[in-house]
Amino acid sequence: MESGRKSFSTTGRIPALDFAKAVIVTEDDIGDVTRIDANEFKELQDHFREIETKFLNYLRYYVNSINTQTNLDAPEIKYSSLQYFMDTLVEMDLEK
Repeated sequence: MESGRKSFSTTGRIPALDFAKAVIVTEDDIGDVTRIDANEFKELQDHFREIETKFLNYLRYYVNSINTQTNLDAPEIKYSSLQYFMDTLVEMDLEK
């Protein structure tokens, strides 16, 4: 069974993840049962390791850019939702 990812698009393009819109969620933030579309869940499961690796690379790039004050005008840095979670990010061990 295919995930149906291509069918989500009306332009013929395959939707992608936008890491710049990521937020940090902790157990305390979770209340009600969370539901995810079955096709999206399958897509995430099928590509979990790849997504995890790419996201960790993005986190490292983001934190390094902030720490070194470089790439600050790059959209993926300048407009990232992660700017609201810097206290948490600096405490994380991103070298694992």
